[in-house]
Amino acid sequence: MNKNVKYISIVLAVGILLYIGISELLGVPILGGAPPIALRMPEKTGKEGAKIPQISLLTYDSTLFNINDLQKEKPLVLFYFSAECAYCQAELEAILRKKEILNKIQLCLLTSESFHDMKMFYDRNHLNEYTNIKIGVDYNNKFISYFNVTGTPYVAIYGRDKLLKGAFSGILSTQQIKMVASE
Repeated sequence: MNKNVKYISIVLAVGILLYIGISELLGVPILGGAPPIALRMPEKTGKEGAKIPQISLLTYDSTLFNINDLQKEKPLVLFYFSAECAYCQAELEAILRKKEILNKIQLCLLTSESFHDMKMFYDRNHLNEYTNIKIGVDYNNKFISYFNVTGTPYVAIYGRDKLLKGAFSGILSTQQIKMVASE
């Protein structure tokens, strides 16, 4: 019986080591940990390395501002959204939950929808609680024409140097926003 226990113990130990090794090689979480981050390649816009475009927004308090007037010392994330887009809502909620990422960027939310829809989105997400988030209506549709946007969400990330690091159509992980913004 001792021989059988020894044999089973060795087989079990080898099996566990193989499982751990293969899991590490494949990037699969061990015992249900967090899934690996799926990084996406930025879209080819032809604007890579370009400065922030001149875009004026009508803000929540009915004033105009240019996105170039935002904080100069932080990377800028331009987040184009639709107020009723479930993916936009989910991505914004994920960003708002990650305070360590949010504190290191300037976030500017843009929409081409009505002023009323933008205000509802602002209120629903309690954006008044965040000093580094600006929101506004791109009333001239400059963002969508500059980037040739065809859907939401759409994210353009500018580094501290205010040059375009990457643009992404569709939902983007907060980890990738942080990685691209800090490059």
